[in-house]
Amino acid sequence: QTLLHLYGNSTPTLTIEALDTSSPAMTANIVLKGYDGRGKGIFYKESGSLATKQWYSGIPYGASQAAYTIGYDNSGNNLPHYLASASLYVKYNGYVGIGTTSPSQQLHVSSSSARLLVEKSANDVIIEAKSVTAGAWFFANSYTSAGYAGLQLQGGGADTWFMGQYAGPDFNIIDGSRNSGTKHLTIKNTTGNVGIGTTSPSTKLHVLSGSIKVESGQFSGNNHVFDGYNGYYSYIMGKASKSGTSKAMEFYANSNIGHINWNT
Repeated sequence: QTLLHLYGNSTPTLTIEALDTSSPAMTANIVLKGYDGRGKGIFYKESGSLATKQWYSGIPYGASQAAYTIGYDNSGNNLPHYLASASLYVKYNGYVGIGTTSPSQQLHVSSSSARLLVEKSANDVIIEAKSVTAGAWFFANSYTSAGYAGLQLQGGGADTWFMGQYAGPDFNIIDGSRNSGTKHLTIKNTTGNVGIGTTSPSTKLHVLSGSIKVESGQFSGNNHVFDGYNGYYSYIMGKASKSGTSKAMEFYANSNIGHINWNT
């Protein structure tokens, strides 16, 4: 039932203006009042070939609590004011939902392909997480599919590096895409062993098919084992330093032993 219909060939306008200058200042209001659970808002309707596309803003029909929505319906059923049609939902406590009518955080985006894009036409884009009195964290939570969480870096639209978990609990640094790149570094979830060139490190540091270079430094501690090719290895006992308490080196090659001593 339409009680007021404004029609014009150009731009029909309804103006409500408050001219009172008293204090506190008066406001110009439109009050929409209805029964609990009924929609109260404004429809935005097209005409002609776009008549089935409708927008709505206000309190949605079927809401169990105070909320504000912007809804859309292009089905021709004239239901943009229904809760199920809400594109944006603002809960009474200020929580905002996009794609959900049950936001659990200040901003909650839900979709089968949910994705946030922060874009700048020039220079750098910065995302900052700031806490005044406590810490600040980035959470990547693969809640229903454990082992899929991390940070994918891109350059020129192509995947360059990935850091995190993919198809397992171990931490990886991957050159390229998360699902097809080369895993250069792996930290095992159970042992903490670090692998370079291997995804199955058997010691605290396991380097496969490569060399280790220590420059302007030294190995400290006792009993360093260096595995070689095809079962040949060297085993260093004692301090590998002339200034250490033990000044002897013992090299084992299979069952043979040799000694190198200095300043003894």
